Amino acid sequence: MTMNGPSRWSWEARITYVVALLGTIVWLLGSNRLFAHLLVLLALALLLVPTTRRYKSLNFGILGVALLASWSPVDLTFVNVDGAPKLVRCCPGAPYLDPRQAVSRQQAGECRLCTDIVGPTGLPKWYLVW
Repeated sequence: MTMNGPSRWSWEARITYVVALLGTIVWLLGSNRLFAHLLVLLALALLLVPTTRRYKSLNFGILGVALLASWSPVDLTFVNVDGAPKLVRCCPGAPYLDPRQAVSRQQAGECRLCTDIVGPTGLPKWYLVW
């Protein structure tokens, strides 16, 4: 018994959540989606906070959104560009015929350098840069 009453997680719910969390992490290892990875980190953080640990629907919901985000056509980046946040596509040409030009275009915020390694959900079509 905790200060707020008995725990609302049964053993079945705990095992289900751990399996769902591990399955989501394994799935996202092959995915190239930063937003989905951040959602899994949020789910882990909420699991560690005792006051939010009680809400099964919140924790399972975040894992579900993380799985759906792995198929999203839009992803986040940590690329800094001047001006307002905007959506950009991958720089054309893979592998890059002129890497210096591709890097300068990314720094200008025109496009984003992308990999030619594709995971199970493909690559995003758009990237949010700011």
